[in-house]
Amino acid sequence: MKWFCVGFALALGLPLVAQSPFGAPTIVGKILWPEHDLSKAQVRLYRDQAMTDLYDAYPAGDEGGGYLALLEPGEFYLMAVVDLNGNEKLDAGDGVGYYGVSIFDPKTQKPKALKVPADAFIRDVHIPITATIGPDKRPVALEGEPAKVEVKPTGLPTWAAGTVTGRDDLQAPVFVEMLRAEDHSPVAVARLGSDNAGFSFSVEPGEYRLLGLADVSADGRFGAGDRVGVYGVADWSKAPETLPVLSLGKGDDIGGLEIGVTGRLGEEGLVASAEGQGAYRLDLASLPAVVCGMVRQPAEGAKPAQVRISADPGMQEVEANAPAEKDGRFVALLAPGTYFLTALIDQNEDGRFGPGDLVGFQGISDLQSGAPKPVTLGAATLLDGIEITMAGRVTDEGKLAPLTAQPNAEGTPKQ
Repeated sequence: MKWFCVGFALALGLPLVAQSPFGAPTIVGKILWPEHDLSKAQVRLYRDQAMTDLYDAYPAGDEGGGYLALLEPGEFYLMAVVDLNGNEKLDAGDGVGYYGVSIFDPKTQKPKALKVPADAFIRDVHIPITATIGPDKRPVALEGEPAKVEVKPTGLPTWAAGTVTGRDDLQAPVFVEMLRAEDHSPVAVARLGSDNAGFSFSVEPGEYRLLGLADVSADGRFGAGDRVGVYGVADWSKAPETLPVLSLGKGDDIGGLEIGVTGRLGEEGLVASAEGQGAYRLDLASLPAVVCGMVRQPAEGAKPAQVRISADPGMQEVEANAPAEKDGRFVALLAPGTYFLTALIDQNEDGRFGPGDLVGFQGISDLQSGAPKPVTLGAATLLDGIEITMAGRVTDEGKLAPLTAQPNAEGTPKQ
């Protein structure tokens, strides 16, 4: 089992998220209310702007109001609460503030959403106290000027989001691909089924192209007979000289992008409108490949899973990571090449891969089935239907023990 030992030793102990030093998406900031003791303050994170769906609350670490929140990826609304008398209730004189609100006036200012991706480490998320609780238990604007937020948050992710249109007659899923404008190298991908028209990507600042592709012919590649759309192109009968570029600056949060998959792909990448007009040729050889499939979860229930993709048999160099959805589905965008896929399940949900966690390899169902099998991908190809079954569990000694077959695993017939 030498093939396994190298890759496993490298995977063991690696965090399932990459950038935050705490092993989970992180927000660091301060509550601002000069000349007040903030040691009994806290920041509450909500999933909705109305602040009815509480995710969690994080106490201030000292009288200066500094706080640190370890959380999961998502979109959150932040509320700061200062319990001056320490009775664990919001009552007269206590302070409240909201991220994105500089003056308490619900008619003109609303709490701002903070989008947190999987690898986030966002700093300087400061929240000024802008209101106090009145005798009627309702917040009233703070007397005097609230503290000003002098610095902007750093580490804010750059977001691009939008919808795919022109797909009412399509049965095939649409793959939205984000490519670097300079060389069409892969950046991110989303698989949109018939019940989902929206996409959202968190990426580094830069220049990109956004494409939507549907394998209508179901031949495992994007080409003649398939559909295509590109952000910035609304009418393929008027061929663009070059594909439009989407420029994203640091911290940009751009929504409302639209990709109409109205282009019909013909031979040699020719793109035409539904009426057969148009002369633009898409360089299919420059497009990356898409691979998608399923991580089969064990019977004890779904846990955070990730697919790591390596180009070498020893699995020492990770080319890409693809988080699995709650149902186990994953999708990745890759340059043409040969890859080995490893699925990791964070069974104890501590953000790291270690004792008790599970591992599976593409091409084998158990540790006695031989070496993992690679997949080879060409340009503009689609490999769907990959299944990765958990094969081993990490022991307390850091070794891998075979995982007993579980007939009630997700996607496995019940006995």
